[in-house]
Amino acid sequence: MANTGTVTIQEALKTVQSGLPAQDAPGSDQTVMLHDPTGAPIAKSPVVQTPEGEGQMYFERTWNLTTSTSVAAAWGGNLALGQRPEDYLGLGCYLVTNDHKREKLMPGDHYHLAKGGVAKLDGSMGHYQFGWGKPFYLNLLMQGDMMTLGFSFKKRAGYKNFYVPVATDSAAGWATIERSTGRLVSYINEGADYRGGNNTSAYDGKYNSLLGRPASNMTTNAFLNAARLNGDGWLGSCGRFCAVEAILFYIIFGNLNAQADFNPNRDVNGLRQGGLGTGPTNAGAWWSKAVDEGGFVYLPVIPMSAGIELGDACGVFTYDVKDADGNVLQTMQCTSFFGHKNALGGIMYRMMTDELLRNNSDGSQTHLIAEKIKKVNDAYTYSIGDSAAGFIEGATGPTYTVANWNYVTRIAIGSVLEIFPTAVGGDSATRFADGYYNPAVTSGFRLVLRSCTLIDGGLCGPALVLGNLGVGYAYVSYGSSLCEVDEEWPVDEAA
Repeated sequence: MANTGTVTIQEALKTVQSGLPAQDAPGSDQTVMLHDPTGAPIAKSPVVQTPEGEGQMYFERTWNLTTSTSVAAAWGGNLALGQRPEDYLGLGCYLVTNDHKREKLMPGDHYHLAKGGVAKLDGSMGHYQFGWGKPFYLNLLMQGDMMTLGFSFKKRAGYKNFYVPVATDSAAGWATIERSTGRLVSYINEGADYRGGNNTSAYDGKYNSLLGRPASNMTTNAFLNAARLNGDGWLGSCGRFCAVEAILFYIIFGNLNAQADFNPNRDVNGLRQGGLGTGPTNAGAWWSKAVDEGGFVYLPVIPMSAGIELGDACGVFTYDVKDADGNVLQTMQCTSFFGHKNALGGIMYRMMTDELLRNNSDGSQTHLIAEKIKKVNDAYTYSIGDSAAGFIEGATGPTYTVANWNYVTRIAIGSVLEIFPTAVGGDSATRFADGYYNPAVTSGFRLVLRSCTLIDGGLCGPALVLGNLGVGYAYVSYGSSLCEVDEEWPVDEAA
């Protein structure tokens, strides 16, 4: 869906902050009933109720998947958690050192630490990351055609509960390579050692400079190994992280379509609504043109520094792409999710370093997720290649007889934490509104790519899966973020 709004984050913050009710104390029993989006209680809940005495420290949304709408039909739990998830989960941006020490950045100014003092994002104080500062559980439930997604601080009876440890990902949405060491890093640095793209030095100082841009043109396994050079618990773009962020977006915004128009106004309950717009996904012909024609030959355009000044805000901002003469070629609409820039769609495809796809004889694909992402006895247990060793099986998607894009209508709600399509047939404005490409082949393995490039339009979003590329593929508009976690992160249900 096209983003027709022009409201910026700065304008949205004024609107949101002026209309919020006073904060409830953590653990307050504000509501235990389900409500429709207008605030009216629903007498009969379509989901399993929380047992008495478990507490009300959860928030959830419910969708009726028999309808085409992407908007939640109901919410339930502690309203304060839905209004201010950033306060309870620690959502926002951090500086993270290679030994996983984290410093929260000031929510309204990422050039300062929350505790006070200057924050240097150039690498001298750590990686510039987005994430959550507290562990929690995701609660998932399917009852017939009713899908409920929630988060809580303890397991909930009757739900599938998945433990989520403290984790972070590149705040810029992508990472670059420190050329002198080969490490994958999340630094905001325009020095020659942090030249992104395909490392073409001839572009330095020109309109199409790659300094301070995300790295690209590497295989997924190369990105994974470059991330591991930071130490144990570091990897490239992480499917676990993408799944959690996607589900948090669905819950917090009450919308399965991340590309829905940005709405700066909260609803009658002080909850976010709408989406984050299309993001930078509708670039003109200038992006593909040769350099001698004033183009960018599909290389990264938006710098990793874009949007830093907006802090942990949710909403849209703009970036002007200019030609050699300083003329604006296009004003790109960019997105921020609590400071995570363009991660829910846009700029480049992200090559997942803990996921694979196995092609099946009927033309379907089975989703594979790395079982252990940290070292076991000082050795890693998997790599990205033509092997399922070290991976566990998730969902199997729909059967394809012809290679094609289709729009996702349902995702897996099973025994594994994942974002993977189990049904297709929608469009760019209904339900999940994101694309899934299956090559319709009957053997072998394929990469998992998420996000999208600057020209993929309505296909983009957190449920998108591009599943047709061989495991050794690399391209100038495909890159990676940098993910980290300081404990093992299982994807099966919490015991």
